Amino acid sequence: PFVGGSLQAIGGHNLLEPAAVGTPVVSGPHLHHFVAISRCLEAAGALVVAADAAGVGQALDTLLADPARRQEMANAGRDLVAAGRGALERTVALVARDLPAPVSPSPAGRC
Repeated sequence: PFVGGSLQAIGGHNLLEPAAVGTPVVSGPHLHHFVAISRCLEAAGALVVAADAAGVGQALDTLLADPARRQEMANAGRDLVAAGRGALERTVALVARDLPAPVSPSPAGRC
C-alpha cells in the first residue's frame, strides 16, 4: 500500500506495519520520522520511495502489473521485520546483566 504522510513534510507513518504482514510498501520522499527503517526496507527491496504523487501512482501501477515483484517485496519486508523481532527482550537482557542484584522488599511496616 501507499504509506501516507510522506508526500508532504509530515514525516511519514509507520512503514513496519504493512511490511510485517507481507505487503509491498510505497511511500513519498518525506520519511524523516522513519529514516533508519526506510533505509533498511529500501535496501532489502521491500520499499519503493517515489519523489511525488505521480511517482507513487506509477509505482503502484507497476506493482499491480507485476505479481512476482509484489511477492518479492512482500517477502523482503516480512523477513526484515522478522529478523528484528525480539529487540526489546535482547536490550532488556543486556541492561539487566549490568544491574545490581535486586533488593528484597522489606516487610510491611518495617524500615
